[in-house]
Amino acid sequence: MEQQRLSRLFSAYLEDQLDVEEERELMEFISRHSATDALEGQLGKIWDDFDRSALPDAGTELRIKNVMMQIRPRRSRILQFLPYAAAACLAIAIGFIYFFSNFNPGHNPQNPVGSHTLTTQYGQRKSIFLTDGTVVTLSPGSSITYHDDYNLRNRTVSFRGEAFFEVAKNPEKPFIVQHEGLYTRVLGTSFNIRAFDQEEKIDVTVATGRVEVGALSNATGGNKALAVLKPGQQLVYTKSAGLVKVNTLGTYEQVAAWKNDVLVLKGERFEEVALKLERWYNVRISFEHESLKNCRFKGSFKSLSVTALLDLLKKTAGFTYSIQDNHITIKGRGCL
Repeated sequence: MEQQRLSRLFSAYLEDQLDVEEERELMEFISRHSATDALEGQLGKIWDDFDRSALPDAGTELRIKNVMMQIRPRRSRILQFLPYAAAACLAIAIGFIYFFSNFNPGHNPQNPVGSHTLTTQYGQRKSIFLTDGTVVTLSPGSSITYHDDYNLRNRTVSFRGEAFFEVAKNPEKPFIVQHEGLYTRVLGTSFNIRAFDQEEKIDVTVATGRVEVGALSNATGGNKALAVLKPGQQLVYTKSAGLVKVNTLGTYEQVAAWKNDVLVLKGERFEEVALKLERWYNVRISFEHESLKNCRFKGSFKSLSVTALLDLLKKTAGFTYSIQDNHITIKGRGCL
C-alpha cells in the first residue's frame, strides 16, 4: 500500500470516518505487515503528523488499541504518545478482538473475569477481526464473546444470533464456536451460523472447507458429534425435539445472503418473518389478528426498505399495515 493511501486510511480511521470496506483494507494490511519495522515507521510518522488534539479520548483510544494489537507493543512508536492508554493496551493486546467503531462492548457483570462481549443492535451489521486473522461478520441483534487468552491456548468463542465466519487456518488450534448447547468446530474454513434465542431452530451452513457440528458435553458424558458438513450443506437442529437434519443448498450465495443485503424467506410463518424484520430494520411489529401470524412467505428480496418489502408481501397475503414511528401494525382478517 502506498504511503499516501496508508496515511489517509489511518488518519480517517482515528477520526472514525472509514466505511466497512476501507476499515477491512486497513486492518488486513496491518495484519500482513505486523512484524515489520517499516510498518511501525510508517504509522509512527503518520501519528507524528496527526492533529491529536481534536480527537475524543474514549473513541480514539479504542481505535488506537485496534492498531496497536496488530503491531509489536514493546516497540510501537505510538505508545510513546499514549501514556493514558499504554498500560491498558499492553494488558489486553494478546487475545483482544479488533472491533470497529459503533460496536457496543457488553460489560456484563455476570461475564467471567477476562471475557468480552461485542454486540450489534437491531438494524446494524458489523465485521470484526480476531487476533488470529479470523473475520466474523455479525448480523443485526447478534453477539460474540471471547476471552483474553483467545489464540493462546485455544480459539474458542461463544455466540448467539447470526454471523458469517471466515476462519484463519491453524491445524494446531481448532476454531470452536459454542452456541445454544451446540458447538461448531473447524480448522480453517467459512460458514454461517444462525442461533437466535427466540427461534426454535439452529442452522449451520458451510461455504468452504469442512465443519463438525456437535452437542456440548453435559453431566452424562462428553461432546457428541452430530454431523460433518461439506461445502453447500446445512445442518438444521430443532431445539425442543433435539432433531438433526442435513440439507444441501444450491449455491454459495445462499449460505449467507444477508451479508449482501438479501433477505431470504423460505416459507416461514408471518410471526417468524416479523421477528426477522424487527432485527433487520430495527422496527417493532404487532398483529391486529392472530390469524395473520400463520400466513407464509417465500422469496428473496434485495436492498428493499421495510415499506417496499411489506408492499410486495401484502399482494400475496391480502393484509394491510400502518406505521407510527417505528411501530408497524399488520391489519386484516387472514391470508388470501
